Amino acid sequence: QLWVSPACFTAASFIGIIFMTTWAIYLGSVITGIGMGLTWVVFPKVLTDNSTEGNLQRNNTIWWCIYMMSMVIGNTADYVYLGKLTTIDSHTRLYIYLTCCLFVLAATLVGTLGYRNLLQSTEHGQG
Repeated sequence: QLWVSPACFTAASFIGIIFMTTWAIYLGSVITGIGMGLTWVVFPKVLTDNSTEGNLQRNNTIWWCIYMMSMVIGNTADYVYLGKLTTIDSHTRLYIYLTCCLFVLAATLVGTLGYRNLLQSTEHGQG
């Protein structure tokens, strides 16, 4: 539930990529700002609520590594896919949008399932 909101904002923020008009780029930027605002405001609360004093630094480090690796992986994928293109047509923009939405959906599902499993193992005294 918690990860769904930022995921929806991330998927909706790509509206500027699809339409490539001034209003769409501004709307996409506003949606991105709202989504990132929610993510960064909620994150410390989620981190402290779901961590003990013993694993707070570890959990924060895991989050930060995933966040930073997303930039490396995303930019590498962009270079591989877009590196030799001279123009980006509407078909390519749609492909990028759908690929990003698929990755956001996958990350949301993995995060939600991982979080659910973590809660269940903690409740049963395994964590």
